[in-house]
Amino acid sequence: MSYSSKNTLIFELQKDFYYFKQNEPNIIEPIKYPISISNVRPRIINWLIFLCDNFNFSIQTLYRSVIILEQYLSKLNNCNLTQEKLNLITITSLSLGTKLEEINCNYTSFFTEKILNTPQFQIYRKTDLTKMEFEILKKLNFKILYSTAIDFSNIYLKIFTLYCKNNQFLIDNFKKVNEDLLKKLLLNDMIITISQSQIAYFSFTECLNTFGINIFVLRNIENILVNSIINIPNQKDNNNKYNIKALYSL
Repeated sequence: MSYSSKNTLIFELQKDFYYFKQNEPNIIEPIKYPISISNVRPRIINWLIFLCDNFNFSIQTLYRSVIILEQYLSKLNNCNLTQEKLNLITITSLSLGTKLEEINCNYTSFFTEKILNTPQFQIYRKTDLTKMEFEILKKLNFKILYSTAIDFSNIYLKIFTLYCKNNQFLIDNFKKVNEDLLKKLLLNDMIITISQSQIAYFSFTECLNTFGINIFVLRNIENILVNSIINIPNQKDNNNKYNIKALYSL
């Protein structure tokens, strides 16, 4: 890649980084997260990971679905939910995620018939899932196209490839390890208190350590991206109740 082409790419990535920082979802205070759901949260997230893996949905779909789910639950004011209702909310969040990210996005009937219901227990109809979609959209003021950790991670990875000198084997393996870690991080309850950009940053630094790559690569990437947000008040990160190091408890 020529010097001018590299500069053009970096400039575009800086603009993307600026845009994504502007559109991160709100960090959730634990007190606003329904207590009745906190205990079963790992099972819910594991279920979403399982479904996305088995249906070959992208990790972006997974993250969008989880963000929609968490943002909606945080607005329920600690109300108690039955397991059936929680299942409906979870699958509806996934349905909305697929509508945003997947090419074949009309899974409403499939999710209702094959996931929410069983041959022995017909609890929900397709219209129930559709109504729940509208309920979530209203609760979130129709804003569900949040920036995700995957958006930020992709920027880190694109800049990282500039340092790899066309080592496609390293790039592919790095991406795989990074994606696996990003999925694992979703299971940590502290994740709701940390911004999406910080999740991506943490995952990326852990992957650098895993591959034994000199940390100067990260410093150079930071220097590239900081220019795109230097004049933006980083309010969301400053409001974090918990440090990113809490993720080391995984």
